[in-house]
Amino acid sequence: MGLVKGGNMVDAYDEKWWLRVADGKVIRAHEAKASERLGPYDTPEEAANGLAALHSREERLSEEDREWRDGDDRSGASE
Repeated sequence: MGLVKGGNMVDAYDEKWWLRVADGKVIRAHEAKASERLGPYDTPEEAANGLAALHSREERLSEEDREWRDGDDRSGASE
């Protein structure tokens, strides 16, 4: 469903910002295929930091996985 802006129907994604992965350029949705971009983000600054945020989140989740796996091994439970 779209919004009306200036008398024109606008998709909600047209109001958001995206990061094109190939070159790190901050773009609008229509400038790249969905498979080529990260987002949506509310501001250009958030989009510009999208890849760094993705890497940070992935590192955190990987560490949580390691802790969970290692904690499970130390439980002493037998099969």
